[in-house]
Amino acid sequence: MCICIWPRCFTITSKAVRSAGTYCQMNELLTVTLNVTLSDVLMVLSVLLLSAGVVLEFSRSDNGVAFSCLGLGALNRCDMVTISDKVLLFWAVVTIIVLVIMRMRDGQSGYPALCRRFVAAGALAGMAVGMLWGYAALMAGAAAGAVLGAVAWSRTPSGAVYPVARPAP
Repeated sequence: MCICIWPRCFTITSKAVRSAGTYCQMNELLTVTLNVTLSDVLMVLSVLLLSAGVVLEFSRSDNGVAFSCLGLGALNRCDMVTISDKVLLFWAVVTIIVLVIMRMRDGQSGYPALCRRFVAAGALAGMAVGMLWGYAALMAGAAAGAVLGAVAWSRTPSGAVYPVARPAP
C-alpha cells in the first residue's frame, strides 16, 4: 500500500497497482510505503476493542463485555492468534446472557460504581493469576477474584452500609 500525502489530498494506491509497475509519482511531498495486511489491521482492532472493554468495565457503562467479545472475535479472525471455535462460542453465549441480564435490570443495580470497580479489579487479578495454570484456572480465578473483590468492597466504609455487607449477629 502506497500512501501519498499531498498538502491538500490523500491518495492510497493498492499493492496490486504498485506491483504492476505504477508508482505514486506525482511530485509528492512525502511518500510512505506500508505493507499492511488485513491480519495486522484486525490485530490492532482487537487490541483497541479489548482495551476499550477493560476501560468500560471500570466505568458505569454496561458495554464493556460487548467490546471485549468483539475484540475476541477480531483476534480470532487475524492470522496471528488461533482461538478454538468452541471457546469463542462459549464467550459469545456468555456475553449475550450478561447483556440480556443487564438490559432487564435497566441499569438499577443498587450498588455504587465503587463496588463494580472492586469486582472488576478482583476479576482481572484472579484471571491473571489463573492464566498461570491454564484455561479452567483462568475462569475459576476470575470468579474467585470477583467474589474477593466484592468482599473487599464490603469492608470499606461505603460498602458497610449495604445489608449484604453486614455481618450476621
